[in-house]
Amino acid sequence: MIKQTMLHPTQDVFGEYDKKQGISTGWLTNQTLIQFKFSNNPLQLKSRLAERLINIKVTPVKLFFGTEPHIEESSLSTDTTDTELPAGVLVEVATLANDPNICHLKPQEQFGREYKLNDVLLVNVTTPKSKQLAYLIDFYSYSSRAASEDPPCHVGYTYVLPNMFKPSEGNLELPVTCNVKHRPLGTVNFGYLTVCPIQEKLCNLQVSYAKYWDSSWTGLEVGHRGLGASFKTKEGNAIRENTIASLKKAAASGADLLEFDVQLSKDMIPVIYHDFYVCISMKRKKEIEFTEMLELPVKDLTLEHLQKLKVHS
Repeated sequence: MIKQTMLHPTQDVFGEYDKKQGISTGWLTNQTLIQFKFSNNPLQLKSRLAERLINIKVTPVKLFFGTEPHIEESSLSTDTTDTELPAGVLVEVATLANDPNICHLKPQEQFGREYKLNDVLLVNVTTPKSKQLAYLIDFYSYSSRAASEDPPCHVGYTYVLPNMFKPSEGNLELPVTCNVKHRPLGTVNFGYLTVCPIQEKLCNLQVSYAKYWDSSWTGLEVGHRGLGASFKTKEGNAIRENTIASLKKAAASGADLLEFDVQLSKDMIPVIYHDFYVCISMKRKKEIEFTEMLELPVKDLTLEHLQKLKVHS
């Protein structure tokens, strides 16, 4: 008897478990990572486009060096097909937002990723030969009269050449050229970060220094919440943990580092406090029992409310 699973065989996909991908890109051993960061409303376009949502797409294009460097004519993204990337090049995008569908790195969409007001858009390009690539940045926008199945309009573009990058990081402001009339359309401002592989190092984990300690290192004195605990001084004054006085006393006592906890109040003011909740009671101190304490989240109290609370020791 033939099993039903044999009639409908399934194909295993590398890195996929329970219909989810679990592959990490790992360490950079022979590739370079170029990260483009679009934030703080990077596009300054003419008034007719200023209020429209724009898709941003970054496409690596291979440079050919002859008597003069030039870029392939086919790299101009005026059609609706995906541009074939150079060999070994990977482009991933993520929008830093509280949305699991867009906050993780994913392969770049055909018409790029939509940029909304106050978004932070990251585009990661991994390539084995970064100096041989230029980058075409296309801008798309959907027409208000377009049907739902229509592709977006190609608004404009700009080029980033490899000699524009500094060794590590920086910012660029480049002109945006109109796709139809090839006239200036505005400007785009973005940051970039270049991460190069470790030179002449083989990351095969045959030797690990994760648990290696130098015998000459004596360790660090770390003040936990300041002095480490609440106690009384010779003068009889209590120095409570997680207070400015405790932090200053720990620093004066020779602490190398200080550790303390910070919470945000309802009015978004950082306060030094260990727990996520405060326990309050409407009764007098001597009448309080633990079961009668009421827990309130720190995030639901303003700074004024917190300052009015009396500390129960």
